[in-house]
Amino acid sequence: MISAAGSNFSRTAVITYLITLGAIFAASFFPEQRLWGLSWYGYFDWYLWLVLAVAVLIVPVVMFGWRQNYDRPDTAPSSGRSLSPLLVFLIIIVAGAAFYFFRCQTHFLGDGYQLLSWLQNGVNHKPWEKGTFLVLNSVYQLLGGTGESAARFALQIVSCSSGLILLLATAVTATRLYHTTVDRMLFILGIATGGYMLLFFGYFESYPLFVMSVGLFGQVGLLVERGRAPRWLPLIPLALAALFHIFAVVLIPAAIFILLHGSSWGNRIASMKRSTLVILSAGIVAVSLAVFFYLYLNSFFFRFTIVPLWPDQHTVEGYWLLSAKHLFDYANQLFLLLPGVLILVSLFFSARTRARVLQPDCLFLLFVLVPSLGLVFLINPGLGMPRDWDLFSFAGIPLTLLFYYLLLDRDGPRNGVRIAVLGITLGLLLLGPRVATQVDPELGVALFDRYAALDRIKNRTGRFILGEYLKKHNREDEARRRELQNNLVFPQEGWNIEGWEYIQRDQMDSAMMKFRQVIRFDPSFYTSLANLGVAYANLEQYDSALYYLEVAAARMPFNPDTYNNLGGVYYSMGDFDKAEKIWKDAIDLTPENFQFLEYLAQLYQQQNRVEDYEAILIEIAWLKEAPLEYVTRAAEVYLKRGQYEPAGRAFQRALSMGFDSAVVRQLQIQYPKLNVLR
Repeated sequence: MISAAGSNFSRTAVITYLITLGAIFAASFFPEQRLWGLSWYGYFDWYLWLVLAVAVLIVPVVMFGWRQNYDRPDTAPSSGRSLSPLLVFLIIIVAGAAFYFFRCQTHFLGDGYQLLSWLQNGVNHKPWEKGTFLVLNSVYQLLGGTGESAARFALQIVSCSSGLILLLATAVTATRLYHTTVDRMLFILGIATGGYMLLFFGYFESYPLFVMSVGLFGQVGLLVERGRAPRWLPLIPLALAALFHIFAVVLIPAAIFILLHGSSWGNRIASMKRSTLVILSAGIVAVSLAVFFYLYLNSFFFRFTIVPLWPDQHTVEGYWLLSAKHLFDYANQLFLLLPGVLILVSLFFSARTRARVLQPDCLFLLFVLVPSLGLVFLINPGLGMPRDWDLFSFAGIPLTLLFYYLLLDRDGPRNGVRIAVLGITLGLLLLGPRVATQVDPELGVALFDRYAALDRIKNRTGRFILGEYLKKHNREDEARRRELQNNLVFPQEGWNIEGWEYIQRDQMDSAMMKFRQVIRFDPSFYTSLANLGVAYANLEQYDSALYYLEVAAARMPFNPDTYNNLGGVYYSMGDFDKAEKIWKDAIDLTPENFQFLEYLAQLYQQQNRVEDYEAILIEIAWLKEAPLEYVTRAAEVYLKRGQYEPAGRAFQRALSMGFDSAVVRQLQIQYPKLNVLR
C-alpha cells in the first residue's frame, strides 16, 4: 500500500489518518473526559464500531491499491464544461433530504430556547445579530407569526436553506476551479463534510447564516485570486457576514488583501523596503495591542468576552488562556471542525507546500484562517466550548478550504486526490454520530450531561432549560429528580435568596457576606454581583456599588434590572446624564416597565424638562400597570395641548380606575370640546 502511494507524504498521510482513527477509538472509552471533539462513538452501540473498523481497514487499501490514476496530470487541459446540472440538482436534493430527515430535535444544547422565545416575542437583545434576527423573524411572520411550532420551523428553514446555498455555491466554485469531475466532486464533498455542517441540519441557533456567508466569502475570494471573478465581488458576502454577526471582522484582513493585491496601491506597498514594512507592521501590532489591553483593563464587558489572560477573582473554574482546559478545548474544536487537521499539519512539513502557501490564492485563505483561529482562541465560551462549538464553527470554513484546496491543487502533493478521500472519510466518521445525537433525544440528554459535568458552573442555566424540555415531553418525574439534584449542586441560588432577605431586613453586613460567599463559589453569578452592588448603594458606598453593578452588567448584558440599579446609583451620585442614558437602555429592553419610566419622569421633573416630562407621562398613562395619578396627569397634558380626543380617552380610563366623575364634568364645562360624560 505504501509503495503504491509513491511518496513520503502519502505514507505520512495514511499514518496520520490511522492515528486519528485510533484517537477516535480510544477517546470513545472516555466520554467523561475533556475529549468531546473525538469521543462521539462512546454514545453508540456496536454497529457504529463496525463502521469505524471498515474505515480503518478498507478505505486506505481501496484508495491506494486501486490502479486507476486518480491524480490529474500537471498539464491537464480544462474541459471547459461545468458540472452537469442534473448532478448539481441531485447533490442539492440529497443534501436537502439529509438536512430535513436528520434535523435537530434537541435544542437545549445551545441557545435554542432563547431564540424560540425571542422570535415569539418579537425581540432581540443581541445588537450584533440584528440581521440574523431580521431574517428569522421575516420567515417566522411568513409562517403565521404565532406559536412555538412556527418559530421552530422558521429556525429549521433558515438553517437548512443556509446549508443548501453554501453547497450550491461550492458546486459553482468547484466548476470554476477544477478541470475534472473527480476533483470537483471531491472539493464539494470535502466542504460538505466539515464539522460546521451540523449547523445546517435544522440546528436551533443564529449562526448558520453567518457560517454560510463566511463560506461564500472564502470561495469567491479564491475565484478572484485565480482571476475568475471581479475584485469587488467578495465585498457582497463580506457585507452579508457583517450583517449576520460581529465576528465578520476576521474577514477584513483578507478583504483588504484582495483589494490591494495587483492594484497600484498594492504594488507600491510590495515595492517598499523590507525594513519599512517591518516598521509599519510593528506599528500596527503595537497599536492593536495597546487598544486591546486598554479595553481589557477598562471594560468589564470586553474583559469577560475574552478568555482570562491570567487567573484572577473573576476566573470561573480555573479556565484561563493557557490553562489545560482551554488548550484541550481548542484542540477538540479543531478536530471537530476538520477531523483531518493532523493531515493538514503534516502537509506543512513539505517544503513544496510551504512554498505553495506563499502564493496569492493560498495567502488569501491564510488571511481568513489566522484571524479566525486567533479569535476562537481568545473569545470566552460562555456556555463552555463543548456547547459553544457552534459560536466558533465559522473558523472551520477557511480551515477546510485550505486543506482541500492544497490537496486538489495541480501543483499539490502526489496522490492528493486519494488523501482527500481520507479527509472526507474522517469528516463523515465524525459528522455522522454528531447528527445522530441531535436526532435522538436520549443521546442529546446524555451528551448534555457530559458537557455539564465538564463545565459545571457554565452549564447551570442549561440544566434548568433541560428540565423544562423534559416537562414539555411528559417526563415530569425525571425533571423533578434533576431539579432536586440541581439544588444540591448549585447552592448559590439559595444563598442568594438568603442574602436578599437580609437586605429587606436592612441587615447589610450579613447580606454582603452571603453574596460574597456566592461569588467565591461562582464568580459568574451575576444576580449576587448585582445584589452586592445594591447593598453597597444602600450604604451609600457608591464607588463599590458601581463596581459590582458594572461587573454584573458585563456578566449578563441587557439585564434591565441591573441597568435600572446602575441608573439609580448614578442618580444618587448626581451624574444625571449617565443615569438618564442607562434608564433609557433599561426601558429599551422592557418598554412597558412602569418603574423605569417613573424614574425617568422624576428625573425630567427635577431638571424642569417640561416636554420630556410630559412625553414620559403620556407613555406611562397607557401602560397596563399605570397608577391613576399618572393617567390623570397625562389627560391634563392632552388638555393643555388642545388634544381633546386623546384627553377624553385618558379621562375615560381614569374613570374606569375610580376617578371622580364630578371633576370630569367640571372640566367638560371648562373645555366644551372635551367629550367624556354625556
